[in-house]
Amino acid sequence: MTLTADLVEPHVGSEVTVHLNDDTTFALTLTKVIASAVPEDAEEGALVQAGGFSMTLRGPHSPVLPNVTYPVTFPGMEPVHLFINPHFQDADKTLYNIVVN
Repeated sequence: MTLTADLVEPHVGSEVTVHLNDDTTFALTLTKVIASAVPEDAEEGALVQAGGFSMTLRGPHSPVLPNVTYPVTFPGMEPVHLFINPHFQDADKTLYNIVVN
């Protein structure tokens, strides 16, 4: 299965399951999906990275997942391995970023 923004976007607001190495799971909430676009001035045949997208997920303030590749399950899908990066934290939450190319 190829993970695309179109497959993931309907799950904004849903819980996503991160599978940890010790056979436990960690729940994050998908809050945003941002699709990449091909630049308008890209020449035909040029090497352009297109079709990628990013996601923002929200988790609790603590514990914080280290930035590692994890199996991640979106509702109704098989697990996919994704690199999760914590990038913001305040008193209430930790936000994580995933980039899919």
